[in-house]
Amino acid sequence: MPSRYHEQPLYVEELVFRSNLGGMKQQDRRSKMPEFTLRTNEEAAGILGISPVTMKISRSTGTLLGVPAPRFLKMGRLIRYEDIVLQDWIDQFRQLQ
Repeated sequence: MPSRYHEQPLYVEELVFRSNLGGMKQQDRRSKMPEFTLRTNEEAAGILGISPVTMKISRSTGTLLGVPAPRFLKMGRLIRYEDIVLQDWIDQFRQLQ
């Protein structure tokens, strides 16, 4: 019997949705997961039209351009932003006008 530390690693999506999907088989689990794109800090900065350094600072301060910064995912040392979160962050400025 393999130790739990030698099992195959889980995908990030599997970790997020593990509690919702219970004992489903791996192939079934992947088919039930929603599709989303994760962006690096540099890609997210390009989408928002700001510098990557400004994005990095916003993670510490919690604000970006005077409003709450977009949520991010931290996976070990990696920082990622979901497309939908970036789009929602941009859309809030349309509502402020």
